[in-house]
Amino acid sequence: MASFRFAFSIDEKDENGSTTNETTSQLAEPKTANQNSSQAADQIKSSSAAKQQQLSLVELPPHAISSKLPYNTIQINNDNSLQAIQESKTCQQVDKTHDVITGVYEGGLKVWECCVDLCRYLLNNQRDLLFQDNTVKRSNKDRISVLELGCGHGLPGCLLLKEWAKGKYCNTSNGMQPKCHVLFSDFNEFVLEHVTAHNINMNTAVACPIMTLEQANCTLVAGDWMALSQALLDQSISIDSKFDLILAAETTYTTASAESTAILFARHLSCPFGVGLVANKRYYFGVGGGSDVFRDAISSAGNGTSCENNGMKYVLHVEVVEEVDNGAGNIREILRVEWKRQT
Repeated sequence: MASFRFAFSIDEKDENGSTTNETTSQLAEPKTANQNSSQAADQIKSSSAAKQQQLSLVELPPHAISSKLPYNTIQINNDNSLQAIQESKTCQQVDKTHDVITGVYEGGLKVWECCVDLCRYLLNNQRDLLFQDNTVKRSNKDRISVLELGCGHGLPGCLLLKEWAKGKYCNTSNGMQPKCHVLFSDFNEFVLEHVTAHNINMNTAVACPIMTLEQANCTLVAGDWMALSQALLDQSISIDSKFDLILAAETTYTTASAESTAILFARHLSCPFGVGLVANKRYYFGVGGGSDVFRDAISSAGNGTSCENNGMKYVLHVEVVEEVDNGAGNIREILRVEWKRQT
C-alpha cells in the first residue's frame, strides 16, 4: 500500500455492541496490520517529535489482503451490519493507558460508541438527509461530496458507500442516481493504512474485489485538519473545498478539538444546503469538550459561520436531532449543523 505526500506542511500544534467473527487464516503477504505493527509503533513515536505534519494520500490495498484479516461485526440495526478490522499488534503498540495522545495519536484504532450512533442515524435518515433537505433535491446536483472528519475506522463513510452501491438513491427530478464521493480524513497515516482502507474494502468491495480508489469513490488523506483545510482551499488536493455532507464522531472531546471541528464545518460545509452531523458525548468529563463547547465554538468561529447565496445571508445553526441515554453512562447526542437564512 503506497502513500503520497503533498509538499504542504504546517507547524504541529466499547461499548459499541459489536460481536466478534474472527477469521482463522493468516496472511503470507508482507504488508498486514499484524506484521507491520513495529513500523506503526515507530510512526507513533516519531510523530511526537515531528515539528511539521505533512498531508499524505493513502491507497487501498488489494482486496485479497483485506479479506483475510480478522474482523468484528458491528450491528447497526436488525438488518444491517458493518465489518471493522480487529485490534491487532498495531493497536497494542499504542500506550494502552491513553485512548488519545494529543498531537501524536488521535484514537483512530478504536471503534468509538458515537461512531456507531452516527451510523445508525445515517441508516435511519439517509434518504431524507440526502434528498429531502440537502443539495441534491434543491439544486439537482449529479454528485454528492462527503467529508468524514477524524474518521478512524471510517464506518459512517463506509456505510454511505455501501448503501450507495445498491443504486437506490435516484434524484426524483431526473431519475438518475448522483455519484457519491467520500473523503476520509484522519490525523494518523498508519490508521488509514492499517484500519480505514481495509474497512472500505471489506464493506464496499464485495461485488468488486479488485477496486481502485476511483472505483470506490473515495479519497484517504492523513494529516492535521488545518493543513487539510488549507490544501482544500488552495486546491492542492483535486477535490472541491465544499461538501454537501460532513460527518464527525467523537471529534469534540476537548475545547481545542471542538474549536477545530467548528472551523472545518464553517469553512467547508456547502452553503446554503450543506448538512453536517456531529456524534459526541454531551460532556467529556475531565477534558473539557462536548456538545455545548462545540455549539459555542460554532458561534464564536468568526466570519466563517456566515455565508451569502443569491443575495441572502445565512448563518450556521446547531441543533440536537437525537439523544442516546441508556441510563448507565454519559449521554450521547447527534448534532445537526446547517445554514439557516438570517432574518
